Amino acid sequence: MTPPNNLFTIEPQHDRKAFYSQLKEHGIHASDLMGMLACGNIPPVMYRESEILSALAILSCRNTNSLVVSGNEGVGKSCFVRNLSRYLLQIQPGCHLAEINMVSLYAGNTSQEEVGKKLALAVELAERHKVILYLDGTHAFTGENGQLSPGMRVLNSLRPYLMTPFRCIISAPCEATETLKSDATYKKRFRFITLCSLNDMQKKNVILQRFGNSPFIEDALAESGGETRELHQLIENIDYLQSLERVKAKLEFAEA
Repeated sequence: MTPPNNLFTIEPQHDRKAFYSQLKEHGIHASDLMGMLACGNIPPVMYRESEILSALAILSCRNTNSLVVSGNEGVGKSCFVRNLSRYLLQIQPGCHLAEINMVSLYAGNTSQEEVGKKLALAVELAERHKVILYLDGTHAFTGENGQLSPGMRVLNSLRPYLMTPFRCIISAPCEATETLKSDATYKKRFRFITLCSLNDMQKKNVILQRFGNSPFIEDALAESGGETRELHQLIENIDYLQSLERVKAKLEFAEA
C-alpha cells in the first residue's frame, strides 16, 4: 500500500496545541502521533494492508466507529495503530490521532476516582478538538495478587463515556478482548480486529527492510532466535545488537 503524500498539513482551525497543553496541565501525557510520523519516528509496517483498510473503514463508520486491536504480545499492535496516522488525514480530513498509555494514567498512585476524572477530561477534549484517542494497552493488562489489571480498570472507567460520539482505538491482548466482546457497551461501540503473527519469511523481510541486508543482520537474526520469536522481540534484540556493534567500533577495551 503506497502512503499518500499530502498527510501532514493540518488546517489552522484544527490546531491541537490546546488539546495537548490541557491534558498536560492535568497530569495526562499524550503523544502526538501525527507529529511523530512527520518527524520520521514511526517506522512503516508490512503485510498489514487488509487490516489497515479494515481499521480505516471502521473509523469512518457513522455509528460503530471505534476499534479494538488485539493480538499476542509482541505481534505489533502499537506499531500497527500508530501507522494508521499515515492514511488518516486522507480518509478523515482535519482529523488527528493521539496516544495515551493506559499505565501512565495510574502514575503516582492515582486513585480510581482520579483516573475516571482524567478519562472524562480526555474524552471531552478529544471530542472538542476532533481527535481520535488511542489507548495503548502495552504492559497494562498484567494484574498482581489477583487484582484487576490497570488496563481493565481503565476500560471499566471508560464505559460511562462510550455514549458520547468521540472515537477511540484500544490495543489489548486476546484475553482482555474476549472480555470486551461479551460486554454489551463495548460490543455496541467497538469493532474488533485481530493481528495474527507474521510467518517466518515475512518477519525476516521486515527485519531486512528495517535494518538492511547484511551478513551482520543475518547473524543477529539467527542469534535473536531466528524467525520463531514475535516480531517486536526480534526488532528489539537486533536493535540492541546493532547498537552494541556501534559502541564497540568507537571504544577499545584491553582484554583482561
